Amino acid sequence: MPGPRTAPPAAPAGDALRIRVLRAALAHERRPRGWPAALPPPRSLVPRPPFVWGCGCSRGPVEPRRSPWARPCRALRPLSPVHLTYTPPPGHGAPPARQPREATGARALLAWAHTACRLSGWEGGAVRAVNAWDFAEQDLPEGGGHAVWSCVRASTWRGPGAVTLLLRTDRSSAAAPGRLVGRARATAACSRFGRDVVAGARRRSPRGHRYFLAVGSRAVVRVEADGAVGTARDGRTLAVRAPEEGTVRVTARLDDGGRLREVGAGGGDG
Repeated sequence: MPGPRTAPPAAPAGDALRIRVLRAALAHERRPRGWPAALPPPRSLVPRPPFVWGCGCSRGPVEPRRSPWARPCRALRPLSPVHLTYTPPPGHGAPPARQPREATGARALLAWAHTACRLSGWEGGAVRAVNAWDFAEQDLPEGGGHAVWSCVRASTWRGPGAVTLLLRTDRSSAAAPGRLVGRARATAACSRFGRDVVAGARRRSPRGHRYFLAVGSRAVVRVEADGAVGTARDGRTLAVRAPEEGTVRVTARLDDGGRLREVGAGGGDG
């Protein structure tokens, strides 16, 4: 069982975090295919702030902006401004956690530092807004640290949206993309029409044991796993020893008696 809950380390505030994220991204300057790693990239490809190649992404800059009228944008090919927002975990500040807000605070910037590189699959000019929702937190088994689970939703001009589920821990550097645990397209998940979500993933503990983790959003009251792992826990989190292989299916029960299935399982082991 996980040990006593420990608060995640405080993120640097404001400019300190912006500088850290920019420096982390600049450490992964893009080079043309075949360009010798020992040589600096051609001058024309060296990113100049505020545009950076985010977190080792193969394409697409992230441009943080200060003005409330010039909100954070990410350029997706073909070039298209995208409004980035953030929704904090339950119990973290106001307005209520279900309501997205501008991605300008320290917690929001930290979330986006781990998220930006996972947007590459949403190119094509149809995306108008992306919200990173930290829907659950979990203390990991055997001293594995503190995990935050995110549902990143891309809303498009065409109607249906797409979601990516990510897992990050307080042991990850600001330059590390969140671990992919699931994806789904043409879904209402993580929107105002799909406010509940449950997700699961395998993870190895610091002692080398393999665990299966699962979490649910605010309205989840019981998490269940079957398949290679068969167990259930009351509450919003689950952590159980698991075999190396085999499919695990996750479902949840909501506080209104409804049932919920996991969104787009497909992340690798971690």
